[in-house]
Amino acid sequence: MMPIPSKHLNNVNPVIHFNHTSMEEDYITSETASAFNAGYILQKHEPQLLDKILQSTDKQNEYINALSTGKKQQEREKIVEQQQAIKTRSQQKKQKR
Repeated sequence: MMPIPSKHLNNVNPVIHFNHTSMEEDYITSETASAFNAGYILQKHEPQLLDKILQSTDKQNEYINALSTGKKQQEREKIVEQQQAIKTRSQQKKQKR
């Protein structure tokens, strides 16, 4: 999942998605989406800075929670990319045999 492009967001009407775990609707405002994207990008390019921001702020803040969620998403995608690279190398080695 890549960051949500800001051109697809509308400040007046929040995006709604269904949360399957709690069976409730969640509202994503453009500010929350921006925070998610910032967390994703900071984790990719400046992870130490993001860690400092997250350690020095109120954990109950919605913006900070979205930053943290963006960080986690980027971490998950990095792991998937690494696993795919390992799988590809393994397949290439098998083909050489």
